[in-house]
Amino acid sequence: MAVIDDAVDRIRSLIIDGHLQPGDRLPQEGQLADTLGISRNSLREAIRVLEQMRVLTVRHGSGTYVSSLEPAQLLEGISFAVEMMRDDTVRQVLEVRELLEPAAVRLAVQRMTPAKLADIRAAFERNRAQTEIEELVRTDLEFHAAIVRAAENESLNSILDGLTSKTVRMRIWGGIVSDDAVHLTIDFHRKILEAIEAGDAHLAEATALLHVSAAREWLDAYLVAHERPHTTEATSRAPAVTM
Repeated sequence: MAVIDDAVDRIRSLIIDGHLQPGDRLPQEGQLADTLGISRNSLREAIRVLEQMRVLTVRHGSGTYVSSLEPAQLLEGISFAVEMMRDDTVRQVLEVRELLEPAAVRLAVQRMTPAKLADIRAAFERNRAQTEIEELVRTDLEFHAAIVRAAENESLNSILDGLTSKTVRMRIWGGIVSDDAVHLTIDFHRKILEAIEAGDAHLAEATALLHVSAAREWLDAYLVAHERPHTTEATSRAPAVTM
């Protein structure tokens, strides 16, 4: 493994140092193995690792190429990792969202255009019109995604997209016990939209923070309730709001 790790680091260094650019084809296997001073088997394993990391793309019959290295491609593994997390570690994901999403909302306001605002409004209208849980989750994702896209930061967009997977949101929605959850969530969305429409970046950021914080607090109470199956007090106190 140490040899493979070293080979991975050497290939990454070739890319980081600019010797290999996005889209470039790697040298022939034998030549690259000699250059790196490793066996062909070790090189193949290193290429597999980098392919899984979306750094390299293997085209059978053509060769191995450096990927586009775009954030959306390199960070797409975040979503898979988040979906595999236990409910108690999902709380950590919400804490990360508390740090990032309000900042994305602020950037979105600062970089807003009429076309972006129209997309956000349309997403809000679709969201508030839903009654089925699966459609609520889908349109909830669309609303938040429309705002983050407006921030025009591909790295931030890719990270938040990975942190807000449909599977995780379905798990959160599935534990809701209050009929007010939908109304409270839509109300948060409305307030965020109103702040965006007013061009108030600080208010939009603060409202987004309250929204995500409420979801995290609800999850905390939900987890406590499940640790104590005969106790409903924690769940009844929980803010019935989704992410």
